[in-house]
Amino acid sequence: MRLSWKSGLPALLLAVGLVTLAAVPARTADDKKPADKAEADKVPLAGTWKATFIPNPTLEVSWFILKITDKDGKPEAETAWVAEQLKGANLAIENAKVDAKSVKFTLSFANNKWLVTTVAPKDPNAKEPKFLYGTAKANNQYYPFVLEKTDLTELTAKEIQKLTPGAEDLQKANMEKDEKAKVAAYKEILDKFAGKPIAMGAAEGLFQTTAKHAEKDDEVAAALKQYLAVLNPYGPELEEVNAPKIARTLLAGDKGAALALDYARKVEKALPKDAPVARQLPVMKLVAKALHKNKKDDEAKALDEKVAKLDKELDEEFEKTSIPFQPEAFKGRKASSHRVAVVELFTGAQCPPCVSADVAFDAAVKTYKPKDVVLLEYHLHIPAPDPLTNADSVGRQKFYGPEIRGTPTAFVNGKATEGLGGRKADGKDRFDTLRKTIEDALETDAAAEMQVSADRKGDQVTVTTKVVDLKKPDDKLKLHVVLVEDVVRYPGTNGQRLHHHVVRAFVGGTEGVALKEATSSNKATVDLAEVTKTLASYLEESDKKRPFLDDERPTTLNHLKVIAFVQDDDTKEIVQAAEIDVPAAK
Repeated sequence: MRLSWKSGLPALLLAVGLVTLAAVPARTADDKKPADKAEADKVPLAGTWKATFIPNPTLEVSWFILKITDKDGKPEAETAWVAEQLKGANLAIENAKVDAKSVKFTLSFANNKWLVTTVAPKDPNAKEPKFLYGTAKANNQYYPFVLEKTDLTELTAKEIQKLTPGAEDLQKANMEKDEKAKVAAYKEILDKFAGKPIAMGAAEGLFQTTAKHAEKDDEVAAALKQYLAVLNPYGPELEEVNAPKIARTLLAGDKGAALALDYARKVEKALPKDAPVARQLPVMKLVAKALHKNKKDDEAKALDEKVAKLDKELDEEFEKTSIPFQPEAFKGRKASSHRVAVVELFTGAQCPPCVSADVAFDAAVKTYKPKDVVLLEYHLHIPAPDPLTNADSVGRQKFYGPEIRGTPTAFVNGKATEGLGGRKADGKDRFDTLRKTIEDALETDAAAEMQVSADRKGDQVTVTTKVVDLKKPDDKLKLHVVLVEDVVRYPGTNGQRLHHHVVRAFVGGTEGVALKEATSSNKATVDLAEVTKTLASYLEESDKKRPFLDDERPTTLNHLKVIAFVQDDDTKEIVQAAEIDVPAAK
């Protein structure tokens, strides 16, 4: 299922040592000391409280115990105990405000400032609340946060970080294939674990499943109402932060059109008036999609035109600074070799250290002609899901195996280059590194000659490749034919808005065709409509396993090229390659 909470915070927990914890001494009977009752009478909510952060519905992290006391007639909040692994992070409570129904403070640790707001649930029969529910605002994202009244003075490792009760039930429900069984499983969790963190995951799963399969608008509205009711105790922020995802969920189904537009408008209203264009565009696209779904096509068309204009302007602005230096022109080969160098870059649009590699790659695209160098860019779901990834790029990753330990990783003629990762400012240095490797490869002899041509009739593209004078024919030498898109727009989280020579598919599969003769010819036809359908299907299945960060799905194929190359399966060496533009549709 699609979780509402992003993955950045668990990484931060890892950084401060809260994902794999060393043992903490077990509690003894003497550790359980009741709060001072006289003090509790003087100060609202006085006593000790276990603080629990919920990065996702299945995980609870309790890294400190909060103590509220009286100081000169005023409530004061401080840490009574902190997990050993966080003591070096200088965790502290700042700017605490306590009244009869709420506790607010800034949680300071490891150069982070989290604003925590918790309130007592509305229960007229409760004399003293045992729980306070709210949120922690971290990195402009809201996460559920709970304070639980406790007599404990410290926590064991198992209590500091644990799967929330019902986590296994939710996992099983998420994996259920039958729609009715899935709905029943979510409802059972909601009944069994009412008021518990896991209920948020079950309510969201129920809403998403209902929105996708419901036959009536009322069913979708009821499921959404239940989901919001589960979020409500934690405060209005969770609904606000989840509004974009709620709108996208509603838009993905056949029902709930009016609700989808309502939520798209909520997202639009919450957008600051001075928000930059890059932040406005996703919201405008969301609203336009909701307008189309509600058959308000005239209004949607006007917004579509505005979006297209702004997208083009941002593309042009990005191109001006995408390569922060002027690459020196290629001076030509020293030797008489006709070998074409093949550059393969494995990257990710959500990968910050990939930026310098992307810059180096784009500089190479501008520096070399296809008769000298051909370039292939594969996207992977590292560190977060990337909608430019496809099954063939993942298959290519598997081909290289352990040589790809992460992104970015680059190869020239099948051999890994030096590391190219870094910031945009490192792009010049990384390009110099890549350039030397490329130009060394250009001076080596070719083990074959190649020709490639492409003929197009509508969506049908027929690719013909000829391999001549192959020095050592072998069934381990494989011909690979790749469909590449010249430029794809996808503004990922690392700031790289435009991506070049993006691999869209291997014609005939990533296994390739064995070359057992010195001279051979191969003809293959690819249906572009089928490629688009396959890309969309792959992304849909990927989203179920690991949700994407947005609803951008750039699958329209424009300005295509075909790159063919011959590679040894055993040594990974690429011995020759060729490139041709695919004719435009007539």
